[in-house]
Amino acid sequence: TPTPDPAVSPEGEPTATPAPATGVVCIDPGHQAKADSGQEPVGPGAAETKPKVAGGTRGVATGIPESETVLAISLKLRDELEQRGITVVMVRETQDVNIANSERAAIANNANADLFIRLHCDGANNQSAYGLSTLVPASNRWTGPIVGPSRTAADIVHRAVVAATGAKDNGVVERSDLSGFNWAKVPTILVEMGFMTNPAEDARLNDAAYQQQLADGMAEGIVEYLRSR
Repeated sequence: TPTPDPAVSPEGEPTATPAPATGVVCIDPGHQAKADSGQEPVGPGAAETKPKVAGGTRGVATGIPESETVLAISLKLRDELEQRGITVVMVRETQDVNIANSERAAIANNANADLFIRLHCDGANNQSAYGLSTLVPASNRWTGPIVGPSRTAADIVHRAVVAATGAKDNGVVERSDLSGFNWAKVPTILVEMGFMTNPAEDARLNDAAYQQQLADGMAEGIVEYLRSR
């Protein structure tokens, strides 16, 4: 039996080779080693303020801080995107930084990123809560121009990462109160990759193989989004 030509469909029709994805992606591993409770406006010109960087959650089973877990996954995502030919800008590559949420958005803005993806893990008082959600900017006085493309990116990336991991699908959620969204001028999403307050999910989130599944899923979704523009 002859080996089928990979560029020809079973019906004998040539198949289209996907165009290589190009673009700039800014990855923000949420939080940092030490929180900064200093206040900053929740958006440009806002009277309301929030802490510059919250402390994040911590693994109930592993004891690992969220900032460390999300950095490990972010570095894997960086590698996956670079292997696919995407230019990556990292907000941080170490724990020992102090970068306010507005400054994180500014890094993405200054890079003219095609997507600003922020990686976090969830926490809840109820240890049985689990699953993955993706947050997007709600429409407000700052976010209007990025709401549409952010939602498109979120839908694509969320679907891809749920498929890659089998995580419980907690959906795409709009938020108007996040400084990192309100200061952004480029499409932005925030993936809450699972609950570190759930012992089983905490263990998974700190397992290298599962971290790679998360990175693979997000990378595939990002590539699909970049091609769709």
